[in-house]
Amino acid sequence: SSSWAYVSQMIDTSGNFTSAAQSLLNTIVIGGGTNYNTGLDAAITVFSQLDSPAGRGNLVFLSDGANNGPVYTSQVATLQGLGYTLTALGMGSSAELTSLQVIDPDAIVVTD
Repeated sequence: SSSWAYVSQMIDTSGNFTSAAQSLLNTIVIGGGTNYNTGLDAAITVFSQLDSPAGRGNLVFLSDGANNGPVYTSQVATLQGLGYTLTALGMGSSAELTSLQVIDPDAIVVTD
């Protein structure tokens, strides 16, 4: 997605992941569905653009809903195959734990 490309460019130019992540979070709009596939594809792209060595990447996947996109197991397998650490967190009562556990068996949903 264009948001991920924007954050990737910011990281490359500023070297400050926190600032880049905050900028991305400020663009999030509630509503419209949740497509895990798109987010995981973007993560794979960003790891590749940053030339992250196998076993040295960390992905924190946040969602406020259940996946309504295509099956995303191949993206999870790709990230796991590269040895990246995957952490999944659900935010709010609409988050679906079983969907998140495909990404991270230890996923949790926070509702308060």
